[in-house]
Amino acid sequence: MPWRSSRSSVVRVPVSRNRPKVAVKGTASFGGKPIADGEIFFTVGAETPQPIEIKDGHFSGEAMVGKNKVEIKAYKNGPPLSTDPKGPPQKINTTPDKYQGPNSTLTADIPEGGATDLKFDLK
Repeated sequence: MPWRSSRSSVVRVPVSRNRPKVAVKGTASFGGKPIADGEIFFTVGAETPQPIEIKDGHFSGEAMVGKNKVEIKAYKNGPPLSTDPKGPPQKINTTPDKYQGPNSTLTADIPEGGATDLKFDLK
């Protein structure tokens, strides 16, 4: 276990990368409608979140056991890049701030056996 020092003492802090990953599966909707194209991220501690694709409201992937912060991004097609006007459309994130980044209010407790019925309905 690594050591981190604080002003008053040295404290042992568990590193989340030692946690096992388990299967997660579920649905994600926005305003009652399935998210057609998006990503969901599960994060424990300071780990770098790995995206899990959301397609037609469904996702399936892996997350660490324990209390996870959850972030969701729902995409719509925007215009192509100005440097490549004939290229593919850019993906524009339409998710409110309260569901993504450090402001996300979403969490999920992932048990050791995984979770196969997660439901996230963004308002």
